Amino acid sequence: MKLLSLIFVGLLFWSQVVVGAELADKPLSMFRDGHFGVLGYTLFALLLAIGALMAAALHRAGRRREARVFAFAVFLLTVVLVTPSLDSALHETGAALLLCLLFGYYAIHLVIAQSGWLYFHLAMPIALVPLLGLGYGPWQKGLIVYLVLVINIHWQLLAPIRERTKRGRRRVPSLRRRVVYVIEPSKMWERRERLTGTSCTI
Repeated sequence: MKLLSLIFVGLLFWSQVVVGAELADKPLSMFRDGHFGVLGYTLFALLLAIGALMAAALHRAGRRREARVFAFAVFLLTVVLVTPSLDSALHETGAALLLCLLFGYYAIHLVIAQSGWLYFHLAMPIALVPLLGLGYGPWQKGLIVYLVLVINIHWQLLAPIRERTKRGRRRVPSLRRRVVYVIEPSKMWERRERLTGTSCTI
């Protein structure tokens, strides 16, 4: 998870700094168009892998409903990937719903946990508003990087549960040792004769 996230952030940072204006103001989906299509599809593949790993980790931890949320997020990301960036209502709806789904998912968790980080979480989209001066693309990519960071924190918090699950799988169920008693008839009769053969005389 951490390695995939570092590669994603590194490639995204490289695309903004090295490539420059050609990709800096564009949304992530538009990276697939033009000369940097390989970079765009690589970034999407990394995001799909991150989502799939998180869904699998939640499923192994017994949190089936939360795993379905990430499975649905992977589905939405796939829809975004296979639809054109421009003039596609399905693409725009899928992208907006994906961001709202993940952002709302963690907001609900912070509300349930009564964590003070909720205010920081809710303020993050507003804090990224200055990036809108450069276009929608920088704001969107900033929010995506933030969500990837939050997913990694969630992944780390699940580490003890994952370890317990692994140890549980490694345990081999103990089998009761079957003990078989063999009674030899001859010895049994000899013992019975000794017991019956003794008598008391008055």
